[in-house]
Amino acid sequence: MKKDKKKKKTKAPNIKIIIIFLLVIVAIIGVFIVKGKKPSASKFDEFTDIDYGIYIGTPKEGDTFVPQLTLNDDKTFQFRVAKTYTYNGQYHIAHNRVILTITEEKSYTFGKQGENLVLIENVEKYLDEGTQFKLWGTLNEQKEVPEENKEK
Repeated sequence: MKKDKKKKKTKAPNIKIIIIFLLVIVAIIGVFIVKGKKPSASKFDEFTDIDYGIYIGTPKEGDTFVPQLTLNDDKTFQFRVAKTYTYNGQYHIAHNRVILTITEEKSYTFGKQGENLVLIENVEKYLDEGTQFKLWGTLNEQKEVPEENKEK
């Protein structure tokens, strides 16, 4: 008696489907990595000291309030991020960054491009990361506060 030797063929997964699946997964992971990256340090100037004075920021889209940052020579600051929110505290310079410390858990970080400061790390909704702050005047100069920022 002869036994039919039939080979059982196991259906191998289609290699093209596996490759496409893996490429989709890699693409999704890549999107999340790129989206989560902070601006590169090379985009900003190297510096060890900062110009003291008043920096005026670009208003957030749809807002008339002009954010204002005052850096004093004694390493203190005043930062008006909204009409009703002003922070006072200490700042320091580290690794080509100006870091404003609000509390142990809360700080703002800026890079420098020419005379401008650029908001890199933002802890609140009032300002967008990438907001430019232009040196408006030194503390020795007397300039008028922007109309939008005057308290009423």
